[in-house]
Amino acid sequence: MTDIEINNLVFDSRKIEQNDVFFAQKGYTVDGHLYINRAIELGATVIICQELPQDIKMESRTFKLLLWILVWLLWQQIFMKIRLQK
Repeated sequence: MTDIEINNLVFDSRKIEQNDVFFAQKGYTVDGHLYINRAIELGATVIICQELPQDIKMESRTFKLLLWILVWLLWQQIFMKIRLQK
């Protein structure tokens, strides 16, 4: 796997800058998943989300991004199973 430069961990898509990680979470009033495409446009290198939206705009540079999303989703599934078994 290639190295990915990360600058900041961001939960608010309006504050995304180049090479940031965007955490898309479902909140009480806002669903961060609705802002994934915007975060990518603003330069997010990695997106960490609970669900993979159908409408993500794919570009050649987003292959790594998609890989990281899938890794996060897989990790979350494993973590939830472990947590439920306790």
